[in-house]
Amino acid sequence: MGDIDTNKMFTIRNLLEIAPCGSIIFKTTPNIDIIASNERLWELFECDSEEDFMSFCKGSMINLIAPVDRTAIRELIRKTSDLKFQKTHRHIYRILTKAGNQIEVEDRGGSIIFDDETLIVCQMCQNENNLIGANDINDRLTGVLSMKQFTETLKRETNTSNTPLLTTIYAISSSTT
Repeated sequence: MGDIDTNKMFTIRNLLEIAPCGSIIFKTTPNIDIIASNERLWELFECDSEEDFMSFCKGSMINLIAPVDRTAIRELIRKTSDLKFQKTHRHIYRILTKAGNQIEVEDRGGSIIFDDETLIVCQMCQNENNLIGANDINDRLTGVLSMKQFTETLKRETNTSNTPLLTTIYAISSSTT
């Protein structure tokens, strides 16, 4: 598979920045390569920057998962990839931070087909308290899209529209205020 178009990658990165939790997008390749993440995710893993984060995990999603849960998560990723259609998920597993801390996270997201490649979009929250208001259109504190609305918008727009994602998200946000 080829690399993702630079303009589309810019749009994905901007979309991740408004996500309410730590967010990551990765390929379902054997190495489970990370293609995008946001600052809240880097902070969850106790990293100072994207470069620090990518160095820590060696560019692979599987290296973020605590060893005790890696086999099960790798199998879930393989099954999602084999399905070749959109499938949402909700998993609880342990991650290992750069400082060596093991943290239980709730991971919600789904698979999308993007440029003929299966990608998985995940949003990680440290605990259930971070999910209060997850069914709201906008986060109650910040006003940005809620986790559920963000994930639904990403999946819908990357598969069915020629409209730029940021335009769509702006339109959704504007219509709710």
